[in-house]
Amino acid sequence: MNALLDKDTRIALEYNFLYLKDSVAFDIFVSSLSIEQRGFNVRFRQAIFNKISKSLDVFYKNRSDKEYIKNAVQKLVYDDINRLEIVLAVDSYIYGKKSNVFANELENYFLVNYPSLKISRKQKLIVRKLSSKDYRFRNRLINNVIDYYNLNKKFEEKTNDFFENVIKDYIFNLNNYIVKQLKLEFKGNNYYVLQKEKFLTKKDLEELYNHINKVFMEHLHKTSRIFIWYGLNDKVTSRYKN
Repeated sequence: MNALLDKDTRIALEYNFLYLKDSVAFDIFVSSLSIEQRGFNVRFRQAIFNKISKSLDVFYKNRSDKEYIKNAVQKLVYDDINRLEIVLAVDSYIYGKKSNVFANELENYFLVNYPSLKISRKQKLIVRKLSSKDYRFRNRLINNVIDYYNLNKKFEEKTNDFFENVIKDYIFNLNNYIVKQLKLEFKGNNYYVLQKEKFLTKKDLEELYNHINKVFMEHLHKTSRIFIWYGLNDKVTSRYKN
């Protein structure tokens, strides 16, 4: 089936969702794909921010105000990180479903190794209870998709652009959103109200920004592999009746 939306329109819709927070634009984009491609089925996880949040427990293990820092980070960039993850998950799925060559390889593997099972559109071919042979095949096929379309570079560039244009300003202004812990210190008949922890320095903020970017990329590689596999599965099963 021919594309309902041309490339420029799709890029514009993705930009509006990612940078302008336009959920309607994304709904139009996904709806067009569901019409164009039989079996289009994206299962959003939105799990990367949770990984980032947990990593900050270790990153700030020596600060008593780490929960306040985590809360400020969540308040400022939670939605942005989730939107970026969704966009890259959809991109991964589309690339997984793009090539007949890789889908043919998966279909042939399934037919040869599971001859007694019948493929249907609702079926997920090799998802659970994988043998070591299945794992090797799946990982090799996913790697082939990634290498063929140069996805690591594409996703890294898109991530770095978004971090530079959106996430960076939020992180570098984080001190304005951190609720500071106070303590009372008594000297004789006088007392003083003091902060338990100092504000984050510019160097601290740079390190935090780089850390969040690093953790995002680490888990994006894992997430993108899952969605590439979903795309490959749906490419094959969409050829069959229910």
